[in-house]
Amino acid sequence: GGMELGEASDMVTDSMSALGDKAGTVESFVDKLAKTSQKSNTSVAQLGQGILTVGGTAKVLAGGVDEMSAALGVLAAEGGTALRNIILSLTAPTDTAASAMKSLGLKVLDVNGNMRPLNDIFNDLNSILSTMTQGEQTQVLNKIFNKTDLKSVSALMAST
Repeated sequence: GGMELGEASDMVTDSMSALGDKAGTVESFVDKLAKTSQKSNTSVAQLGQGILTVGGTAKVLAGGVDEMSAALGVLAAEGGTALRNIILSLTAPTDTAASAMKSLGLKVLDVNGNMRPLNDIFNDLNSILSTMTQGEQTQVLNKIFNKTDLKSVSALMAST
């Protein structure tokens, strides 16, 4: 990623520590970051910063590092904060958000109480919203997600 060795080493160890057991091996972790950087408009350093920001919150992602890296690649530089907020909006929703998701039939957790893959959740949300007007879609998304994260939500929905 064009980083100094010390900086790269700190980023990898800090990121893997934040993700705990979900990180995998150093080699596979670094390969995934490099692949995401190559396929997106995001540098390895930006991905590392995003991982540090989303931190332990990303441990709940069903797809682990692969899913997190893909989402951060889509979200680019502001990815860590946006992804953390999106995960929290889905897994620890406000009463308003929980009510909206329930009325839509949007399932975030699987039968074991674990978070479903983000791609599956956003595919379901896309399907649900496809029957609504643009105004209705905006109202629903505003109920579920933080308004500052709507651009990121839209980017993830478009990439599913």
